[in-house]
Amino acid sequence: MASALQPITVVEVTEAIRSSKDVSPGADCIKFDDYKHLPDNTIAELTDIYNNSLHCGKVPEVSIDAFIGPVYPSQLRTTNVLRATGSLWCRM
Repeated sequence: MASALQPITVVEVTEAIRSSKDVSPGADCIKFDDYKHLPDNTIAELTDIYNNSLHCGKVPEVSIDAFIGPVYPSQLRTTNVLRATGSLWCRM
């Protein structure tokens, strides 16, 4: 059975990185600003990882790993922090 999903392009990944705000890093401590300095061949490899995930129907667990913590000063609100790779995955 052929997949109805179109492959993710390097242009889409580059645009997702470019348009991302540099917010708190996830558990891997890599910020979006770090991704903005990746060479083209590394972005192409990241694109391949995303497309392989689409093809296999599985997202690498490390990409969607997140932690939940309180938003200060309020102890009543919480937020989750995804790794940048997982957050990019959500933008595709």
